[in-house]
Amino acid sequence: MKFRSPACLILLFLSCCIPNAALFAQSERKISAASAAEKWTPFRNIEFWEYCLSLPLNGYTQNYKKSDVKAKHVFTHRTKKNTDITVWGLDNAQSKASPEAYFKRYYANAEETGLIIEDRKLDAKARRFYGWGYWSNAFYETRFLEIVWLRDSEVIKFHAAFPVADADLWKSRLPELLKQTTVCKPE
Repeated sequence: MKFRSPACLILLFLSCCIPNAALFAQSERKISAASAAEKWTPFRNIEFWEYCLSLPLNGYTQNYKKSDVKAKHVFTHRTKKNTDITVWGLDNAQSKASPEAYFKRYYANAEETGLIIEDRKLDAKARRFYGWGYWSNAFYETRFLEIVWLRDSEVIKFHAAFPVADADLWKSRLPELLKQTTVCKPE
């Protein structure tokens, strides 16, 4: 096949690529639309350790009975049994430890305590890691997602416990949660 001009070659290339590009853009729009449809509520803690997070709190109420220590906040879903979001700040007793060392120690005895970690990932540059899994005695019922942000003298933890049926929902929320830094912007 002989082309008389470079324009024909470009048109041939675009005709092969455009359908895939359009499908990619369409799937990106669906993901963006799904996350945009969900309401994320800004949350700020000022007890002991100041931290800020946007949380998917639609359908949740704060459970003051479970918030048993300062800087810990538990939100329980109104209708879904065993669905909680917990955020809290703690002293970083290992403040001199590298993120890699902290991460390694954090999950070192997980199975002995009944936690089965299916997925975990460290982002040392962002000083953050997450773990995804279940409790060995609740394999068929619940899953959890935990994100830990390491700061110089503090550790900020996010923990969500939810039914197995909501696992895909929480997997879709994970990227949005990982974008956050816990640092409050000046008012």
